[in-house]
Amino acid sequence: MVAQKVKPNLQTFNTTLKCLRKFHSLGRLPALQILREMKHIGIEPSLATYHHIIHLFYPRGSSIKIPSLIIYDIMNELEGRTFSPQDLDDDKFFQSAMTVCSSLRDLELAYQLHGLLNTGDNRKLIGPDSQRKAYYSKFFSLICSLEQIDVTLKWYKDLIPSVFLPHSQIFIGLLQAVDVANRLEMVPQIWKDSKEYGHTFRGALREEVLMLMARDKHSPEILSASGCIC
Repeated sequence: MVAQKVKPNLQTFNTTLKCLRKFHSLGRLPALQILREMKHIGIEPSLATYHHIIHLFYPRGSSIKIPSLIIYDIMNELEGRTFSPQDLDDDKFFQSAMTVCSSLRDLELAYQLHGLLNTGDNRKLIGPDSQRKAYYSKFFSLICSLEQIDVTLKWYKDLIPSVFLPHSQIFIGLLQAVDVANRLEMVPQIWKDSKEYGHTFRGALREEVLMLMARDKHSPEILSASGCIC
Protein backbone atom coordinates (compact mmCIF):
# COMPACT_ATOMS: atom_id res chain seq x y z
CA MET A 1 0.00 0.00 0.00
CA VAL A 2 2.81 2.42 0.84
CA ALA A 3 4.49 1.65 -2.49
CA GLN A 4 1.23 2.47 -4.25
CA LYS A 5 0.95 5.77 -2.31
CA VAL A 6 -2.25 4.62 -0.66
CA LYS A 7 -2.72 5.83 2.91
CA PRO A 8 -4.61 3.12 4.77
CA ASN A 9 -5.97 3.65 8.26
CA LEU A 10 -6.95 1.29 11.06
CA GLN A 11 -10.41 0.70 9.61
CA THR A 12 -8.89 -0.20 6.23
CA PHE A 13 -6.81 -2.96 7.80
CA ASN A 14 -9.56 -4.20 10.11
CA THR A 15 -12.06 -4.38 7.26
CA THR A 16 -9.55 -6.38 5.22
CA LEU A 17 -8.97 -8.78 8.12
CA LYS A 18 -12.71 -9.20 8.57
CA CYS A 19 -13.06 -10.09 4.88
CA LEU A 20 -10.23 -12.62 5.16
CA ARG A 21 -12.27 -14.57 7.71
CA LYS A 22 -14.43 -15.77 4.81
CA PHE A 23 -11.42 -17.68 3.46
CA HIS A 24 -10.92 -19.62 6.70
CA SER A 25 -7.44 -21.18 6.97
CA LEU A 26 -6.37 -19.70 3.63
CA GLY A 27 -6.71 -16.25 5.17
CA ARG A 28 -4.25 -16.85 7.99
CA LEU A 29 -0.98 -16.07 6.23
CA PRO A 30 -2.34 -12.90 4.57
CA ALA A 31 -3.72 -11.82 7.96
CA LEU A 32 -0.31 -12.11 9.58
CA GLN A 33 1.22 -10.18 6.69
CA ILE A 34 -1.36 -7.43 7.19
CA LEU A 35 -0.58 -7.32 10.91
CA ARG A 36 3.12 -6.90 10.16
CA GLU A 37 2.40 -4.15 7.62
CA MET A 38 0.27 -2.29 10.15
CA LYS A 39 3.11 -2.25 12.64
CA HIS A 40 5.62 -1.38 9.90
CA ILE A 41 3.80 1.82 8.92
CA GLY A 42 3.01 2.77 12.51
CA ILE A 43 -0.68 1.91 12.75
CA GLU A 44 -1.46 0.46 16.16
CA PRO A 45 -3.81 -2.56 16.00
CA SER A 46 -7.03 -2.26 17.98
CA LEU A 47 -8.81 -5.00 19.89
CA ALA A 48 -10.93 -5.62 16.78
CA THR A 49 -7.74 -6.42 14.87
CA TYR A 50 -6.95 -9.22 17.29
CA HIS A 51 -10.57 -10.33 17.37
CA HIS A 52 -10.42 -11.00 13.62
CA ILE A 53 -7.06 -12.78 13.97
CA ILE A 54 -8.53 -15.01 16.68
CA HIS A 55 -11.48 -15.94 14.47
CA LEU A 56 -9.13 -16.90 11.66
CA PHE A 57 -6.96 -19.15 13.81
CA TYR A 58 -9.68 -20.53 16.09
CA PRO A 59 -12.81 -20.94 13.93
CA ARG A 60 -15.97 -21.99 15.70
CA GLY A 61 -16.76 -25.67 15.38
CA SER A 62 -13.23 -26.43 14.23
CA SER A 63 -12.01 -30.02 14.56
CA ILE A 64 -8.31 -29.09 14.50
CA LYS A 65 -6.47 -31.52 16.78
CA ILE A 66 -3.44 -29.28 17.32
CA PRO A 67 -4.68 -25.72 17.89
CA SER A 68 -2.64 -22.65 17.03
CA LEU A 69 -0.56 -21.04 19.77
CA ILE A 70 -1.07 -17.52 18.44
CA ILE A 71 -3.43 -16.64 21.29
CA TYR A 72 -0.44 -16.76 23.65
CA ASP A 73 1.50 -14.34 21.47
CA ILE A 74 -1.51 -12.02 21.37
CA MET A 75 -1.98 -12.06 25.13
CA ASN A 76 1.70 -11.47 25.83
CA GLU A 77 1.66 -8.53 23.44
CA LEU A 78 -1.45 -6.98 24.99
CA GLU A 79 -0.69 -7.60 28.66
CA GLY A 80 -0.70 -4.44 30.75
CA ARG A 81 -2.01 -2.21 27.98
CA THR A 82 -5.09 0.00 28.02
CA PHE A 83 -7.42 0.53 25.09
CA SER A 84 -10.03 3.01 23.95
CA PRO A 85 -12.79 2.37 21.38
CA GLN A 86 -11.49 2.69 17.82
CA ASP A 87 -13.53 0.13 15.90
CA LEU A 88 -17.10 -1.12 16.15
CA ASP A 89 -15.79 -4.66 16.65
CA ASP A 90 -13.42 -3.78 19.50
CA ASP A 91 -15.96 -4.94 22.07
CA LYS A 92 -15.98 -8.46 20.61
CA PHE A 93 -12.37 -9.23 21.53
CA PHE A 94 -12.79 -10.27 25.16
CA GLN A 95 -15.60 -12.72 24.47
CA SER A 96 -13.79 -14.33 21.53
CA ALA A 97 -10.52 -14.57 23.49
CA MET A 98 -12.26 -16.15 26.50
CA THR A 99 -13.91 -18.64 24.17
CA VAL A 100 -10.42 -19.72 23.10
CA CYS A 101 -9.27 -19.97 26.73
CA SER A 102 -12.26 -22.20 27.42
CA SER A 103 -11.62 -24.34 24.34
CA LEU A 104 -7.96 -24.80 25.32
CA ARG A 105 -8.97 -25.34 28.96
CA ASP A 106 -6.19 -22.98 29.99
CA LEU A 107 -7.07 -21.30 33.27
CA GLU A 108 -3.79 -19.40 33.48
CA LEU A 109 -4.48 -17.86 30.09
CA ALA A 110 -8.01 -16.99 31.21
CA TYR A 111 -6.62 -15.23 34.28
CA GLN A 112 -4.20 -13.33 32.04
CA LEU A 113 -7.10 -12.23 29.83
CA HIS A 114 -9.17 -11.24 32.84
CA GLY A 115 -6.25 -9.19 34.10
CA LEU A 116 -6.21 -7.34 30.77
CA LEU A 117 -9.95 -6.71 31.06
CA ASN A 118 -9.40 -5.10 34.45
CA THR A 119 -6.48 -2.94 33.32
CA GLY A 120 -7.41 0.73 33.20
CA ASP A 121 -10.84 1.21 31.63
CA ASN A 122 -10.62 -1.85 29.39
CA ARG A 123 -13.71 -3.33 31.05
CA LYS A 124 -15.74 -0.74 29.14
CA LEU A 125 -14.91 -2.72 26.01
CA ILE A 126 -16.47 -5.99 27.15
CA GLY A 127 -19.55 -5.26 25.05
CA PRO A 128 -23.31 -5.47 25.70
CA ASP A 129 -24.93 -7.64 28.36
CA SER A 130 -25.10 -10.73 26.15
CA GLN A 131 -21.34 -10.63 25.52
CA ARG A 132 -20.62 -9.86 29.17
CA LYS A 133 -22.65 -12.88 30.25
CA ALA A 134 -20.96 -15.14 27.68
CA TYR A 135 -17.51 -13.96 28.81
CA TYR A 136 -18.13 -14.46 32.52
CA SER A 137 -20.00 -17.74 32.04
CA LYS A 138 -17.04 -19.27 30.22
CA PHE A 139 -14.59 -17.76 32.70
CA PHE A 140 -16.40 -19.06 35.76
CA SER A 141 -17.05 -22.48 34.18
CA LEU A 142 -13.32 -22.81 33.59
CA ILE A 143 -12.66 -21.87 37.21
CA CYS A 144 -15.15 -24.51 38.40
CA SER A 145 -13.40 -27.17 36.34
CA LEU A 146 -9.78 -26.37 37.13
CA GLU A 147 -9.46 -24.24 40.26
CA GLN A 148 -9.25 -25.17 43.95
CA ILE A 149 -12.69 -25.16 45.58
CA ASP A 150 -11.98 -22.35 48.06
CA VAL A 151 -10.82 -20.12 45.21
CA THR A 152 -13.84 -21.15 43.16
CA LEU A 153 -16.22 -20.20 45.96
CA LYS A 154 -14.50 -16.84 46.34
CA TRP A 155 -14.98 -16.13 42.64
CA TYR A 156 -18.61 -17.22 43.00
CA LYS A 157 -19.19 -14.63 45.71
CA ASP A 158 -17.31 -11.94 43.79
CA LEU A 159 -19.03 -12.45 40.44
CA ILE A 160 -22.58 -13.55 41.23
CA PRO A 161 -24.88 -11.65 41.07
CA SER A 162 -22.95 -8.37 41.15
CA VAL A 163 -21.21 -8.94 37.80
CA PHE A 164 -23.48 -11.35 35.95
CA LEU A 165 -26.58 -13.45 36.50
CA PRO A 166 -25.83 -17.18 36.19
CA HIS A 167 -27.72 -19.66 34.03
CA SER A 168 -28.50 -23.17 35.25
CA GLN A 169 -25.37 -24.73 33.73
CA ILE A 170 -23.25 -22.47 35.93
CA PHE A 171 -24.85 -24.00 39.01
CA ILE A 172 -24.35 -27.51 37.65
CA GLY A 173 -20.66 -26.75 37.12
CA LEU A 174 -20.39 -25.37 40.66
CA LEU A 175 -22.13 -28.44 42.09
CA GLN A 176 -19.71 -30.70 40.24
CA ALA A 177 -16.82 -28.68 41.66
CA VAL A 178 -18.01 -29.09 45.26
CA ASP A 179 -18.56 -32.79 44.56
CA VAL A 180 -14.97 -33.27 43.37
CA ALA A 181 -13.70 -31.35 46.41
CA ASN A 182 -15.95 -33.36 48.75
CA ARG A 183 -17.65 -30.20 49.98
CA LEU A 184 -21.18 -31.51 49.78
CA GLU A 185 -22.26 -29.37 52.74
CA MET A 186 -22.40 -26.52 50.20
CA VAL A 187 -25.10 -28.19 48.10
CA PRO A 188 -28.18 -26.88 50.00
CA GLN A 189 -26.92 -23.29 49.81
CA ILE A 190 -26.19 -23.60 46.08
CA TRP A 191 -29.67 -25.00 45.55
CA LYS A 192 -31.13 -22.13 47.55
CA ASP A 193 -29.21 -19.64 45.41
CA SER A 194 -30.41 -21.30 42.21
CA LYS A 195 -34.01 -20.90 43.39
CA GLU A 196 -33.47 -17.16 43.77
CA TYR A 197 -32.50 -16.98 40.09
CA GLY A 198 -35.49 -19.03 38.94
CA HIS A 199 -33.68 -22.20 37.87
CA THR A 200 -35.54 -24.76 39.97
CA PHE A 201 -37.57 -25.88 36.95
CA ARG A 202 -34.41 -27.08 35.21
CA GLY A 203 -34.51 -30.87 35.33
CA ALA A 204 -30.77 -31.40 34.97
CA LEU A 205 -30.02 -29.02 37.84
CA ARG A 206 -32.64 -30.59 40.10
CA GLU A 207 -31.33 -34.09 39.38
CA GLU A 208 -27.75 -33.01 40.15
CA VAL A 209 -28.82 -31.55 43.51
CA LEU A 210 -30.87 -34.61 44.47
CA MET A 211 -28.04 -36.96 43.58
CA LEU A 212 -25.50 -35.04 45.67
CA MET A 213 -27.77 -34.49 48.66
CA ALA A 214 -28.62 -38.20 48.73
CA ARG A 215 -24.92 -38.90 49.28
CA ASP A 216 -24.52 -36.51 52.20
CA LYS A 217 -26.30 -36.13 55.51
CA HIS A 218 -27.58 -32.65 56.24
CA SER A 219 -29.10 -31.35 59.42
CA PRO A 220 -32.86 -30.62 59.42
CA GLU A 221 -32.03 -26.93 59.78
CA ILE A 222 -29.94 -26.89 56.61
CA LEU A 223 -32.52 -28.85 54.67
CA SER A 224 -35.25 -26.50 55.84
CA ALA A 225 -33.22 -23.45 54.88
CA SER A 226 -32.56 -24.81 51.40
CA GLY A 227 -36.24 -25.38 50.75
CA CYS A 228 -38.06 -28.35 49.32
CA ILE A 229 -36.61 -30.01 46.23
CA CYS A 230 -39.41 -31.53 44.28
